[in-house]
Amino acid sequence: MSQAAAARSLGVVEDCITYWENYRSQPKISYYPRIVLFLGYSPWQFDTSTLEGRLKEYRYRYGLSYKKFGTIFGMDAAHVRKLEEGSTVPLRKTIAKLEQLLTIPPPE
Repeated sequence: MSQAAAARSLGVVEDCITYWENYRSQPKISYYPRIVLFLGYSPWQFDTSTLEGRLKEYRYRYGLSYKKFGTIFGMDAAHVRKLEEGSTVPLRKTIAKLEQLLTIPPPE
């Protein structure tokens, strides 16, 4: 497939494909769902046995930035990042809330 055809399929300009292929830039997370659909599989692996891994997998699956995830679920973007990195220990009620929210798609 040509870069132009791939770009059309993904809804980006051809230069994006070139830059991604040459590691000059990375796709924005908002493109991740389209990339998975285009490839037919997810190129990212997550340890979904941990809350951190489930958070990251969820964000990637739905193409949510830290800020967008935080806005949807009532959290600060920096807090979402720290939770995902495992650099902060969430409260039990936060864990329970996240576990419940991670089972449903985000609102449109």
